[in-house]
Amino acid sequence: MLIVLAIVSLVLIIFEIVMLIVNPEWMTFILHLIISLGGITGMTITVIKCVGNYRYNMMVEYEELGHKYFNGKGVEKNYKLAMEYYLKAAKYNSHFAMHKIGYMYDNGLGVKQSYIDAFNWYLKAAKLGNGRSQNSVGNMYENGDGVTQDLLKALDWYILASEKGVKLADGNIENLKDKLDSNRIYQKGLDYYDDKGVAKNFDQAFRYFKMAAYLGNVYAKDFVGYMYKEGKGTNVNYDQAVKFLFEGAKAGVSDSMNDLGICYQKGLGVEQNYKEALKWYLKAAEKGNKYAKYNLANIYYDGKGVDKDYYKAFNYFLSSAQDGFVQAYFDLGYMYYHGKGTKKDYKKAVYWFEKGKEEDDVDCLFGLGMCYYNGFGVYQNKTIALKLINQAKDRGQKSAIEFLKDLEK
Repeated sequence: MLIVLAIVSLVLIIFEIVMLIVNPEWMTFILHLIISLGGITGMTITVIKCVGNYRYNMMVEYEELGHKYFNGKGVEKNYKLAMEYYLKAAKYNSHFAMHKIGYMYDNGLGVKQSYIDAFNWYLKAAKLGNGRSQNSVGNMYENGDGVTQDLLKALDWYILASEKGVKLADGNIENLKDKLDSNRIYQKGLDYYDDKGVAKNFDQAFRYFKMAAYLGNVYAKDFVGYMYKEGKGTNVNYDQAVKFLFEGAKAGVSDSMNDLGICYQKGLGVEQNYKEALKWYLKAAEKGNKYAKYNLANIYYDGKGVDKDYYKAFNYFLSSAQDGFVQAYFDLGYMYYHGKGTKKDYKKAVYWFEKGKEEDDVDCLFGLGMCYYNGFGVYQNKTIALKLINQAKDRGQKSAIEFLKDLEK
C-alpha cells in the first residue's frame, strides 16, 4: 500500500511540474478534481501543500524581479524585462503584477500604449481585490479610456477602492458629485426596493443607495445602514451599518436615529448601551418617528436601562398606534385590557384589537378572540372567540397555541 501511495505521489509531483510549465490554472483545477473524487491521502495533502508553496514562491520571485527592473534597483531600469516578469507573475494570479501590467499599458512603458489593454489588466486585478486597480478602472470608466464612458460604473469602482483605503478614490468620488445627481440615483434605488416600474431587486437597490450615499444623500445613507443591519441586498455587516446610520442620524434622519438606537440596545456593531439606545430613540421620537416611539414604549415596559414605567410605556404605545404603526395596536389593546399604565377599558382594547385584525395582525386576532371568549368589551360569544383564536393558532401565535392546549386538559 505504501508503495502505491509513493508512486501516486511521485506521479502527482511530475504532473505538477509539467502543468506549471504548460498551464498553472489547469493544474490547479485538475488537482481539485482529484481531491473531489476522493483521491486524497496524507501524502497527497503534503504534495499539494508543497505545490501551493512552490506556486506562491514563484509568484513572489517574479513580482520582485519585475519590481527590480521596473524601478532600476541594483540593475539598469528595463521596462521590457519588467513586463516579462510581471506577465509570469500574473500567471500565478498576482494582482500586484496585473496592476503593474495595466499601468505599463496605460503609460506606454516597455510596450505600445493601449488603453484597451490597460483597462483589461486593471479589471483583472480589480476583480481580485486590488484597490489601486479598482481606482484605475473607475478612472477609465469616468474618462472613457479603453471602455465606453459610464459614470455610474466609475462610481461603483471608486467606492470599492475607497473601502480598501485608497485615498485617491475619495477625491475621485468627490469630483463626481458635480457630474451625478444623487437624488436621481437614490430614487432608482427606491424603485428597485419598492417594486416601482421595475422588478423588486434588493441587490440593485443596495447598489444605487450606496452610490447615492457616497455622493452625500443622507436618506440613501439611512437605507444603506438599514440594509447592512438586516442583510438585505448585501451581507450583514453591523460595523458598516453603524457607520452609515450614524451619518444619517447626524444629518437628522429619524429612521437612522431609531435604527442606531436598535444597534445600541442589541449591541450590534457597538457595545450594548441602553442609555445610548434611549438617547437615540428619544431624538427620533421627538421628530415623530412611530418606530422609535414603539421602541421607547418597550424599553419603559421592560425596564431596560430605565426604571419600569407603565404610564410612559402606555403613552408611547398610544402615540405610535395613533401614527399608524400596526405592531403597536396589540400592545396598546393589551395595556387597556389589563389596565397597565392606564385604567382598564375593555371597549378601547376591543377597538385596537379590531383595528389590528383589519390589518391582518395575528396578535390582535388572539386579543380580540379573548375579548369575545370572556365577554370583555363585547357580548360574550365563544364560537366567534374560538374561531379567531384558532386562526391565530394556525399562524403560529404562541399564546393562542397555549390557550387551546389548556382548554383540552
